[in-house]
Amino acid sequence: MWMKSLNFSVKSFSLTYGLAFILLSVICLSRGDAGAQQFTLMEEFAHIQGMAGADGLGNIYTVNNGMLGKYTPDGEFIAYSHRQSGPVTDVRFDDPLNILVFFKDFGNVVLLDKNLMEKNRFQGRELHATDLPSVVCFSHKNGFWAWFPNAFQLSRFDFRGNTEVKGQDLSLEFPAMGQVRYMTEKDDQVFLAANGLWIFDLHSNFIFRIPHIQTHHFQILGNKVLYVIDDKLYSYDFFLKQENVFLLPESKPQSFFVKNKQVLYLQTQSSLKIFEFAGELF
Repeated sequence: MWMKSLNFSVKSFSLTYGLAFILLSVICLSRGDAGAQQFTLMEEFAHIQGMAGADGLGNIYTVNNGMLGKYTPDGEFIAYSHRQSGPVTDVRFDDPLNILVFFKDFGNVVLLDKNLMEKNRFQGRELHATDLPSVVCFSHKNGFWAWFPNAFQLSRFDFRGNTEVKGQDLSLEFPAMGQVRYMTEKDDQVFLAANGLWIFDLHSNFIFRIPHIQTHHFQILGNKVLYVIDDKLYSYDFFLKQENVFLLPESKPQSFFVKNKQVLYLQTQSSLKIFEFAGELF
């Protein structure tokens, strides 16, 4: 009799647990569907392609067909290219008055003013005697960072091309890094997307690594890493080691950009869409 009661209790517990799990799953799915409804479309630009992001003044930057474009809030469009350097491959607009443009084919780095007029130009061979940079980013120490793939070296330069920080060869100490595909500086740290996300200080000293973030397109806001996979926006807190997931209103966007915690730019195949989020994205 005691064994029968025990068996009945176990079966009842299993059934209750199973029903609870199914109910929880339904609730989670419902929350995910509702997440996409929390985005309200504010603006759509059918003519804008290759969105790279927006600065604090409301200008939208694009890299499309090897040309840099800038759309101002009043509707003006400015373009920049340099045939001898090849196609524009990256643009950094952390400082709207000092826009950093990169030509990967020849390793050339160009500094532009707000009207996309050249202020300075650095040839790849001027930065390193035996290597060309493959990735660059803006530095808030009045300069820029460059990654040299053959030398496996992270270095910083001022806006006159002088070496501020000459990094060491990292290949022996960190062979697992592999190919660096993107990097950015934020709050006195440099984030490199390679095999995982690698973080260095302003003297090019390694700090820590986030192995599960395997993407070359991310954004750093505060102590959060934002990145997109398929139809979801991930917000990873590298201080608390916690991650939130938001269901996007568009599936598999070509690029994204978050501004002011509640504004999301999504570049789709057909247009650039700007959404407002009911809450905070990070």
